[in-house]
Amino acid sequence: MPSALTVLSRPSAESQQAEPVHGVESSVAHHAARISALQRLRRSLARSPYAELRAVAVQLVDQSVCMNGIVSSYYLKQVAQETLRQAGTSLPIRNGLDVRPAGPLR
Repeated sequence: MPSALTVLSRPSAESQQAEPVHGVESSVAHHAARISALQRLRRSLARSPYAELRAVAVQLVDQSVCMNGIVSSYYLKQVAQETLRQAGTSLPIRNGLDVRPAGPLR
């Protein structure tokens, strides 16, 4: 009865080279662009002359920019939003800032 013979060979160096994974490069580039945009937006608020705006949290959620935190006036809420808009984002801005006016001075 004839026996089956299996020949095992090592793969050549050419076949061991990594094949490009389609989509990974573009995904990495997209992620890097989002991080860069987020840093730019955060820097724009960090440079604000208003101390309250320097404490505003900025995140990218889905396809929008989200701001969270507390400011003492609706004026500062609007200034924060316009600061991000002027930083060059084309994404919609969700202004989740809470306005809590400062109490009377004593």
